[in-house]
Amino acid sequence: VCKIPAAVIVTTPQKLSIIDVERGISMFSQLAVPSVAVVQNMSYLVMPDGTRMYPFGKTDAGRNIADTFGIDHVFELPLEPSLAEAGDTGVPYTSRCVAGAASDEFAKMAQAVVKEVEKIHKNVTRPKVEYDNAREQFRVSLPNGEFFGIDPFVLRARDKGAGGATPPKEGAMPAEIRDMGNYAVVIRWSDGFVQVAPHKQLVYGDEKGPMPRIQLDNVAVA
Repeated sequence: VCKIPAAVIVTTPQKLSIIDVERGISMFSQLAVPSVAVVQNMSYLVMPDGTRMYPFGKTDAGRNIADTFGIDHVFELPLEPSLAEAGDTGVPYTSRCVAGAASDEFAKMAQAVVKEVEKIHKNVTRPKVEYDNAREQFRVSLPNGEFFGIDPFVLRARDKGAGGATPPKEGAMPAEIRDMGNYAVVIRWSDGFVQVAPHKQLVYGDEKGPMPRIQLDNVAVA
């Protein structure tokens, strides 16, 4: 049986789809399959004059999912009859060499996925996140040798999931941390809460501002 190296997540413009997509990404994560790109399907119609018309509204559903899970690549596919026909007939759309917006996006997506899978196979260095039980804080070690701490409860309060932050139950602590693809870690708390923390959020912060850092000495995690 071949191991699946990576997954591409497909969503629709509707905001409600984000909840189902998050479940799919979490499922792949549990199987150690990183999600490397997000495709927002049925995003727009290409008009005769080349402009785009958004029948479901111009939303950022795909971008929001990518931001939540720290995925770098987002693509939009149009509503196009030939795409549906390809799916119905079983003939790959890209094999028809049809020029247009959809073909361009497929080409870009293929290049992005190849690059991400190469990173996975090469085990490209990424931030290392550990939980220090003695200090009760996360320790983030960057590839350049820099390291710092983060208060776990501050990070939990800034959870980026669709359901929003859930206050921890009394005595709850981080119980497990594992990598989620190239861009994030998954944190499982002792009260059952599961949080995805993108590397970008840990290092640079988010819409709420920079992530508060705790200065650490160069002592191994206890």
